[in-house]
Amino acid sequence: MSDDEVFNTFQRFPRDSVPRTGVEPFIGATEIVGGQLRRDLEPANPTRATPDSIARGRFIYDTYCAVCHGMDGMAGTPVTQRGMPAPPIRMMIPVFSEAHLYNKARYGGPLMPGYAIATTRQERWDLVNYMKSPQFGRSAVQR
Repeated sequence: MSDDEVFNTFQRFPRDSVPRTGVEPFIGATEIVGGQLRRDLEPANPTRATPDSIARGRFIYDTYCAVCHGMDGMAGTPVTQRGMPAPPIRMMIPVFSEAHLYNKARYGGPLMPGYAIATTRQERWDLVNYMKSPQFGRSAVQR
């Protein structure tokens, strides 16, 4: 049996081709570009930080992130009080690039799960817009 007979139900794409929709390219955790981690540089945020985007991002943060990092970003949650290390992130957000935050939500970290399977690209960019906004870390009463 030839290769064509075995694989005749699959379309063969050109080597190094990139899909136009669906799959994001993988960015390795240790890839360096110009002396910086590629995950701190790419991808660029395609979503404007509108009030709607920030509100959607706050919902994503409250759903996936606040359980460990806290609604205020200070990590004083029952999860961390019972031993799961999650850093307080509110003071670190200004120094992180948008790409870094996006990739952290996508891939996770040593103990943090990645949320690419649970969120869309758009939701992750909305999350970044919320975390970079002045509303991030403010209590529900202040919002």
